[in-house]
Amino acid sequence: MNDTPNGKRRLSSLVAGALAAAGGALAWAAWLSWPTAGTDYHPAQVLACAGTCAAVAVGLALRSTHGALLTVPLGGTIGVAVPWAWRAATSDETGLWLVGLLFLVVGVGLGLALVVGITVGIADRRRGR
Repeated sequence: MNDTPNGKRRLSSLVAGALAAAGGALAWAAWLSWPTAGTDYHPAQVLACAGTCAAVAVGLALRSTHGALLTVPLGGTIGVAVPWAWRAATSDETGLWLVGLLFLVVGVGLGLALVVGITVGIADRRRGR
C-alpha cells in the first residue's frame, strides 16, 4: 500500500489487479455460472455481470495507485475469462468457444479499461491534478 499526501492508504497496482481478478471471478460465479436456457445466458445476467465488474473496477480505481489503470482491467478480464473459458471448453462440441473467448476478452478488457480510465480522470480532476 502507498500513502497519499492526505494520509489515505492506496492499494498497490498488483493488489488492485488481484482483487479485480477475484471480483471478476465472483461476478461470473454470481451471474453467469447458471445459464437459464441450455447454454445461453439471459441478457439480464450479462448486464448484471458487467455492472458488477464495473462497480468493482470503479471501487478499486478510486483506492489504487495510477498503475491500476492497467492492472484492474487486466485482472477483471482474467477473472471473468478463466471460469467462462473453463465452462465453455467443457460444454462446447464445436470448438467455437475460442471465438467467444476472444470476443469476451476484448469486450471486457476494453470496457473495464474505459471505466477505470474515466474514473481515474474524474478523480484526478476533483483532486486538482
